[in-house]
Amino acid sequence: MKNITHLLFLFFALSGSFALAETPTSNITLINGWLRETPPNIKNAAAFVSLHNNSNNTKHIIAIQCSDLAARCEIHEHLRTANGKMRMQKVSAPLAIAGNSTLTMQPGGYHIMLLDIKTPLRAGNTAAFTVVFDDQSALTVQLPIKSIRAE
Repeated sequence: MKNITHLLFLFFALSGSFALAETPTSNITLINGWLRETPPNIKNAAAFVSLHNNSNNTKHIIAIQCSDLAARCEIHEHLRTANGKMRMQKVSAPLAIAGNSTLTMQPGGYHIMLLDIKTPLRAGNTAAFTVVFDDQSALTVQLPIKSIRAE
């Protein structure tokens, strides 16, 4: 009987430690989001989202996972050059979402680039990708694809 008690104690102790090893929830909520439909023969697309951080701590986006949609995904931003023109560049540092605030990715600002898309994105469909944060939590979002004319 003593051996069974020890085995049960060990089982419950190990079960608890496995529960602690689960991926934490992101504490991030998708407020709004959509992907831009792609014209024929275009291999890149853009996604726009508003993400609200429901925690008191700043969270950093360290990756976008989109292997079902494209070869890779990156966060980009539009910048105004010295001569007044706009250019786009990849964001090199993790993008921060301050505690209890919202990060909005929109046309002309921060956005998610899907590079070398596998199939054209058509209005009326949806597509999913995952946002990964510095605490190893993740948020998978399912977004509608909107027509370019709907913008």
